[in-house]
Amino acid sequence: MTTLGRIVFFVLSVNLGACCQSVMCSAKELVDDIKNCTLDDFIDLDGTELASPDIQELVASIRAELGMKDFFVEVRLTEIETSPAFVAGKHHLFINEDIFRGLNRDEQRGIIGHELIHLRNNHGLKSLLISSSIYSPIGLVLYKVLQDQLHRSKSWAYKFTARLVYFSMFLGFYKCCSIFVHRHYEKEADIVSAQELNTAESRISYFTREDLLEKNYLNSEEYKRKSLFERCKYSFQMFFDPHPSNAKRIAYLQKLMQSKEYQKSL
Repeated sequence: MTTLGRIVFFVLSVNLGACCQSVMCSAKELVDDIKNCTLDDFIDLDGTELASPDIQELVASIRAELGMKDFFVEVRLTEIETSPAFVAGKHHLFINEDIFRGLNRDEQRGIIGHELIHLRNNHGLKSLLISSSIYSPIGLVLYKVLQDQLHRSKSWAYKFTARLVYFSMFLGFYKCCSIFVHRHYEKEADIVSAQELNTAESRISYFTREDLLEKNYLNSEEYKRKSLFERCKYSFQMFFDPHPSNAKRIAYLQKLMQSKEYQKSL
């Protein structure tokens, strides 16, 4: 190798090493960012108030039972009526006070414990990452099929229809993946919180009442008076609900209550 060749080889080696180091540093920073990501920066807290002291104390006592005494949780009130409580990011618990105060103390403990498990195990971020990773290969296959179809035709109508079908399938498959993963973590939060707080019985009582209310609503005159479109919309909402059905939650909590581990913890 000539002197010029050695110099070129050395320069290329140094540049390649620098590029590899840069890529590795960037990858490490990305991993660190993912680990530290809580999604809290995306939460809009405008118009929300901190929960009353008695609710704050209840949440604090349950945090201690779950080994989360040093885990910061900000408890705020919400007017959303779809649930008595829900979490967002990694440090925010929202409670609808009107619905929450209508529950007995055991049911309140069960609901808060369930939501705190979501925060402790970072279920929100995990659901997002796993749903995306499951769908990515499917999305690539669909995109490849779309490209093949577009190359075979020059008709703008055909291309428009193909793109419409692709994006419909894209959203549909991703939604299904997201629901599957979300329901898995809902079940995990139900079981873990019931095990650690001994709240399986109160959770079954709550879901049994909710299941009865849902069945009564479907048989009510109010529901029957709704238009076909509104009833179909409600059916789709129930089908794509990211939570397991009340019947399924009751079933696996009853199975948990019969286990030897749960019996010993009582």
